[in-house]
Amino acid sequence: IVTDYQRTSARRLIHALYIEKAWRGGVCLIGDLNTGRGGEIYQKLEVAGLKDRIPAEIDTTLDPDHPYAMRGGRVVTDYVFTCGCADEFGVDVKLLSGISDHCALLVKVTPA
Repeated sequence: IVTDYQRTSARRLIHALYIEKAWRGGVCLIGDLNTGRGGEIYQKLEVAGLKDRIPAEIDTTLDPDHPYAMRGGRVVTDYVFTCGCADEFGVDVKLLSGISDHCALLVKVTPA
């Protein structure tokens, strides 16, 4: 369930990213966005021009010991998004478990 607060936060984030993209030419956003792939907030980010750089074969970013994951739950909520000139960067993503309830994202960004 997406709340109005989350919608407002997403709008503010997208606005800030537009400003950064205009100023710098591109943006790389990495973090736990607490929204699943394909959900309402995720779709807003995509419509805003952000490109999901987590490989499609990664179908969960929850730590294997997370209770939801232990029951078979699979969800990506941690992301690497790029837009603008950053879309041309090489992005290599690996997951590291045992850090928190989510896997740590190990991200290598290589300029084009």
